[in-house]
Amino acid sequence: FHAAMPEEAWRYALPSTPETQCLRRYGFHGISYQGLTRQLQVLSGAPSPQRLLALHLGNGASLCAILEGRSVATSMGYSPLDGLTMGTRCGSIGGGAVLALAAAVGVERAARILNHESGLLGLGGASDMRTLAASDTPEARFAIQHFCYWAVRHAGSAIAAMGGLDAIAFTGGIGEHAAGVRSEIVKGLGFLGAAIDPAANAASQARLHPEGAAVGVWIIPAREEETMAAEALRLLG
Repeated sequence: FHAAMPEEAWRYALPSTPETQCLRRYGFHGISYQGLTRQLQVLSGAPSPQRLLALHLGNGASLCAILEGRSVATSMGYSPLDGLTMGTRCGSIGGGAVLALAAAVGVERAARILNHESGLLGLGGASDMRTLAASDTPEARFAIQHFCYWAVRHAGSAIAAMGGLDAIAFTGGIGEHAAGVRSEIVKGLGFLGAAIDPAANAASQARLHPEGAAVGVWIIPAREEETMAAEALRLLG
C-alpha cells in the first residue's frame, strides 16, 4: 500500500552508497490501511474521502495520509520503531540520541530499550492503554498525554502532505475502543474543523462526527486477515 508514496516521502537524505541502498521509509500497517479505505466506503455509503487521515492505534501505532485512495505519507519508516508513541516502542527519536544510547549500553541493549521498554510502558509503567486509563498516577496520565500529543503532531505533517483534511478514520485496539484518546486527538485537530459527538464517541459508534461537520470522523474495525484473504482471492482469480 505504501509503495505509492512519492520518492521524496520514502527516501532518506542519505548519500547513495551500497551501505545505504536499502535504508528507506518502507512504512507498515499497509494491509490495515488498504482494508480501511474499502470499509469506509461501505460504512459511509459514499466514495472514499479525497484527503483521509487514517490512524492505526494499538500496541503498534502509526498514521497514514491517504490522498485519493493512495498512501502519500506514513509515520513509520525503515522499521516499525519510527513515528508515534507506542505500547513499548519509543517512536520518533533523534539519530544522535540512538547513537549515544548504543555507545553507552551497546547496540543489542539499545535495541531492546527502544523497542521493548519504551513508549507507554517506559513513560507510564504499562503498555496497555486500558490499564493506564484506569490508573490515577501522574506517570499514567502523562503517558496518555504524550501518546495523544505526538499523534496530533504527526497528523499535522500527514495533513500537510495531502494539502488539507476531509476525514479522519480510527482503527486498531486503541483507535476502536479508547474514547478518551479519540477525543483528545480530534480536539487537537479542531482548528481544521474536526469535531466529534460526545455520545457517539462514548458508545464507539462507527460515525463520530455531528451533522454538518466539516470533517468526517469514523471508527473502522481492523480486519487485516479479511483484507489479506480478499487480496489472495483477487490474485488467484
